[in-house]
Amino acid sequence: MTVEGSLAHRFLKAPMTTPFRHPPERRATRWVIRATLAAMRHRIAGLSGVSNLRALDGPFVAVLNHSQRAEALLVPALLGALRGGRIIRFLADWNFMLLPPVFALYRAARVIPVTSKPARPAFLTPLRSWLAPAPSGVVLARSCLQQGQPVGVFVEGTVNRNPRTLLRGRRGAARLCIEAGAPALPIGIRFPDHSDPDQPIDDREPLSVHIGEPIPSPPSSASDEDLFAVRRSHHAALMHAVAELSHTRWTGRSNERSSRRTGCTGSPDALRSRLSHYHPD
Repeated sequence: MTVEGSLAHRFLKAPMTTPFRHPPERRATRWVIRATLAAMRHRIAGLSGVSNLRALDGPFVAVLNHSQRAEALLVPALLGALRGGRIIRFLADWNFMLLPPVFALYRAARVIPVTSKPARPAFLTPLRSWLAPAPSGVVLARSCLQQGQPVGVFVEGTVNRNPRTLLRGRRGAARLCIEAGAPALPIGIRFPDHSDPDQPIDDREPLSVHIGEPIPSPPSSASDEDLFAVRRSHHAALMHAVAELSHTRWTGRSNERSSRRTGCTGSPDALRSRLSHYHPD
């Protein structure tokens, strides 16, 4: 295992005893970070770019690919430990809160529930307002950023087991960056033991986490029409950055409907060039 950073080494070696530099206020949050790393640290095959994470002190939006269910628990705990106990509040589907253990976990990890979907099964939808009261989703995430707290988004919006190609992704992360004026931190998750690109990624495969350089937010003072184009371009830049870090590719198409085009193309450098004519008022 190749792990960058002395703090990361200490937490992965002794997660239950390594002290937090910035202990979370809630005891349950501290317990979730420690217990998750203690139970799942053997799944981490590598880690790089820790300095990029620790260089960010204010609000930012962490943007990640998503290929395993376990990532949703392991990676946020790892990032929280690497930040000395300062957690990143991740967005996740509220439906999982229908399971009592997951409800408790969401509360302890301070997950931001996304409530746009009905319950599965649908007759449980009335519980949504009790389990995940407003504000939630993008509204709560925007509020966190305005208060100086970072948030995290698995930008593909669902588990994608394709080892070669990212899904089209959702533009919520780009929207949050622009509206809050926060930088994005692209993070790529790879699976070094996955040797057959024609086979889906399995939940039990070890993973490596690679943290890229922050991508600054474009200005948000353009007209509504221009702002849509800026958001689309910024989303494309984020997806290309995640694809590069995860050793995959992004075409702007959905894996399920590969013929459906979105027009979202561009690299981080191309985005900066394309936005050079936008200036704040």
